Amino acid sequence: NPYMDFQQWLVSLDSPNAQPAIYVSESEQLVHKLSFTAHRARYKVVLLWLPERLNVDASNKLLKQIEEPFGDTLFIMVSNNAKAILPTIYSRTQRIELKRLPDDVIADSLITRYSIDETDAMALAHNAEGNMITAINSISLSKESHRFLELFMELMRQSYQRHVKELKAWATDVASLGREQELRFLDYCQRLIRENFIYNLNVPQLNYLNREEASFSKNFARFINERNVIDIVTELDNASKDIAGNGNGKIVMFDLAIKMILLLKR
Repeated sequence: NPYMDFQQWLVSLDSPNAQPAIYVSESEQLVHKLSFTAHRARYKVVLLWLPERLNVDASNKLLKQIEEPFGDTLFIMVSNNAKAILPTIYSRTQRIELKRLPDDVIADSLITRYSIDETDAMALAHNAEGNMITAINSISLSKESHRFLELFMELMRQSYQRHVKELKAWATDVASLGREQELRFLDYCQRLIRENFIYNLNVPQLNYLNREEASFSKNFARFINERNVIDIVTELDNASKDIAGNGNGKIVMFDLAIKMILLLKR
């Protein structure tokens, strides 16, 4: 399979909620290997996946090798988030930006390889933002997406009706998902808020909702407008930052729900 992502790596480690890093011991092993002479090839090639996962000590251990590599040594770093790479490493690299795949290319691949409905394939391709791995994962995560939609609908309905007791129970349910799923849920919520705002423009070709989402948005979209859309997305983003920083899930989600009561009435 030519497509691989970080979440699959965590699952293979049986630690879906972990946040692995590259430690100094691994850097030392790499430096030791590079000290050997290459006999069967012209170059020794280091393929470093996710250099943003290097901790400070590991980066310092590799810094000299990266700054002044042996003549027969090449470093190729593949990053998902170049901004997160330590500046001492990043400043010594030559950057090559890979362009995103067009939506129609991803959609055609999903239709051909997985027999996905054309409407759903275009929605998946658009939401993947040019990332084939994300689009493929969205197929296997259909149950998760369905669950996220249910949680999103419950949040909006209970918030609109000001049902504080029910929102407290909702916050507990979301917190039970675990940190990584909570973060994916909040990203999902931000996407749906943006899509519902665009829905009000009545230009169908601008919307990328699957059939279930479109059915809900038909009646819900009118509650997302220019008076509240930015603040709602901001609160969702703030909640995501708090969860990523190991904030208490129940407290963060309940706080978000209470704020949503006020924002939906604007």
